[in-house]
Amino acid sequence: MEGISGNQYLRHLMATVMRRAAVEEPLVSDEANWSDLPRDLLLNIFSKLNELDRIVNIAAVCKSWREAVSDPLFSSTFDMVKCREQTFNRFYELHYPCRRSLLEAVFRCGINLGLANLTTLVFDPLFHVSDSHLLYAAPKCPNLRELVLPDLSDTTDEGLTDAFKHWTQLRSLFVAYDFGSPTVDIFSIAGESCPNLNVLKISTTVLHMGVASEIVTYMPELKLLSMFCTSFVMPDSFKLLLSGLTNLEEVYLAMDKINFTKCPEGCPCVPTILKDGTIMEKTLRLRNCHVCCIQKYDRCVATTMVGAAPLSNIPPS
Repeated sequence: MEGISGNQYLRHLMATVMRRAAVEEPLVSDEANWSDLPRDLLLNIFSKLNELDRIVNIAAVCKSWREAVSDPLFSSTFDMVKCREQTFNRFYELHYPCRRSLLEAVFRCGINLGLANLTTLVFDPLFHVSDSHLLYAAPKCPNLRELVLPDLSDTTDEGLTDAFKHWTQLRSLFVAYDFGSPTVDIFSIAGESCPNLNVLKISTTVLHMGVASEIVTYMPELKLLSMFCTSFVMPDSFKLLLSGLTNLEEVYLAMDKINFTKCPEGCPCVPTILKDGTIMEKTLRLRNCHVCCIQKYDRCVATTMVGAAPLSNIPPS
């Protein structure tokens, strides 16, 4: 229904359901209570709403509605980026303190709603996650399988260590940082705390030997490695990752155009690192190796595939 908000749509849908229920078969009495609607019906209705409506609005109505939106169908994933994009159309017009308070409230609502059901947690880069946020979420969500940390600048080794102790079942981690290496020992902390971690996704400027060495040392069981590098990729670093991660099956690498050789107009460019015979040989053992230029990533013009059938739709971060 166009032109109405999620809440208006919910009220309309609920009113329709209640009228039909009252006529055909009253749920409790002649004047049925909305909180007494069958759970499967509530799940169906709430699935029409966006994530933020369920977290902030529906969960606050009554106990039965809160229990419904706490169902794993909804609460297994908490994506703060989607929450911001879905509702805060004029988010950037708010003063910074208001934005911050809004995101803080959404964060706490989402964590308290998901609790043990939460398996995927995506932090918003505008949220500036800190130790206090990690320590608030970690004990409440011990069954986390996938974690997205797009900003590490306000975290410390101590905070990360205490949080990751609770996330022993973590299997996939995304981290973003500037310059050559993160300001915290995220790779060693996550690697030592999460024995089942086999997917690592990185967004950074430069991939250098220090980071590659830490990944190989502390995350030897990785099967999928995805890297988005806005600047330079050192061949020796890439070679170390391919050599040291013996269980690696898939690699996705997006790089700046400076990492590609110049080529005639209309011809696919060749990543410089794949001119290295040793690197080329090591990529052949992978099930998938996807390398592309970030300036043309949407079209994947400068793309080289090595190995089996490429998974061209899987983004590198």
